[in-house]
Amino acid sequence: MPNFSYNELIGHNTDGPGFIDSLKDNLNPHGIKAVILGAGGSARTIAAQLYHEGASEILNRILEKAQQLSSFLPKQATTFSLQDDYKNASPVPIL
Repeated sequence: MPNFSYNELIGHNTDGPGFIDSLKDNLNPHGIKAVILGAGGSARTIAAQLYHEGASEILNRILEKAQQLSSFLPKQATTFSLQDDYKNASPVPIL
């Protein structure tokens, strides 16, 4: 929502907090391993929010997109994609 304050336009993105609020209805994000599909604006803000909530790993299925996402996180991230080890993958529930 845009907010005009002191002759400046200030905006806030609600994607990350909204995602976390919905996630917390079923799961505490602290310590989870999360897979994000895509690396666009919403994916970046959700990755940052998961990082701040203490997710232990944030993965992407494509290495290049994992690298894009990690460039927006506050600390150095090791990139990993699901393509790296798909043969050992096990099924997981999707919320």
